[in-house]
Amino acid sequence: MAIDFVLDEDIYHRAMEADCTETAFDLRAARVVDILQTVHRWVITPDVEVAYRKRFDEVECQGAFATIFMTRLNENLATQELSILIHDPPVIQGRHSDKDRHVVDAAAARDEGCYLITSDDPLRADLAADGTPERHQFHCCGLRDAEALLGLR
Repeated sequence: MAIDFVLDEDIYHRAMEADCTETAFDLRAARVVDILQTVHRWVITPDVEVAYRKRFDEVECQGAFATIFMTRLNENLATQELSILIHDPPVIQGRHSDKDRHVVDAAAARDEGCYLITSDDPLRADLAADGTPERHQFHCCGLRDAEALLGLR
């Protein structure tokens, strides 16, 4: 079963650098991004797209993963076979930082069941503390939970 997901750009950035850093976390992130981009539906808003492209420009080592993941982003945006474009997401109020608003708004824009995948512990804590995921019918999880969801653990 395909899931709808919003990928916080922190994990996306780490995945793009994985073939150069070869850290366990970055390689795990790359594996998750690979599966998400090829099997599941990516929820993207204009602000999320801007964040991804900014992170791509910040990647210190643009190896194969960075090229592949950005190519797939472009393909998903063009074909919309594995993406859901939301041009005007609702603005979700809560304890989360303004720097995270774009991913929270995108996850909440889906009617139900979207997964916001992030390694940002303060974001996950803020969302849990004020009940934003429950109120807006999305799930927020870290890399380990995403791996389990995708059958990688």
